[in-house]
Amino acid sequence: MFNLEGQPSAPDFSFPWKRNLLVTMLAFVAAFVVMSLIGVVCAVLQPQLSNLMSDPMLFGSIFQFASYVVTFAGTILFLRAWLPRDRGFGEMVSGGFSLLRTQFARALGAGAIGYLVSVISVLLIYTLLPLPSPQSPAGDFGKTLTGASFIWFALTAVVAAPILEELLFRGLMQNMLRGAFRVSFIGRRSLIGADVVALVITSALFALAHGTLTGFPPLFITGLLLGE
Repeated sequence: MFNLEGQPSAPDFSFPWKRNLLVTMLAFVAAFVVMSLIGVVCAVLQPQLSNLMSDPMLFGSIFQFASYVVTFAGTILFLRAWLPRDRGFGEMVSGGFSLLRTQFARALGAGAIGYLVSVISVLLIYTLLPLPSPQSPAGDFGKTLTGASFIWFALTAVVAAPILEELLFRGLMQNMLRGAFRVSFIGRRSLIGADVVALVITSALFALAHGTLTGFPPLFITGLLLGE
């Protein structure tokens, strides 16, 4: 795309976050504090409420689903409070779904290719570098479940996690960083550079939020591909 002067024009970008980097990073720090506090409250409540059901595994699975939804939904609503009031919340988080709505086959193909690239990249990294094997406490917990307990765990891992994590990290955080970097010194030099920096930071935050250092490399790579 080119403007009337024949120069390359900026890619379409309507996200309204135009705050400076300091405000943006303070919002993120505050959001992670809120996320941590909600998580701590849920962890404290779980043993106190464990006698509500006779099946402790089923209770644990249901409680994990509920606490996950409350934690991420609470963080999303907290960040929503920082956003301008004159723009709809749907606009803030719907950018990544536009391709899915209009070109489902293309979106499906991009997802399949991204997953393949992620798997190959992770295998290469762990083959070439002396890194410890990634640990997944949630996955280990899921292997011990059966019946209704496993169904609730699956709802957390396959439904709640993808939707809420995408809304938070790719919907809000990446777009907030894009907006902040585009009006900073980085954006004045290169809009693409601003978007890349936002992508890298968001992917790192996404990986760190999972609380596993051994799993950071695959989560970071996955975050890059999802953000792209």
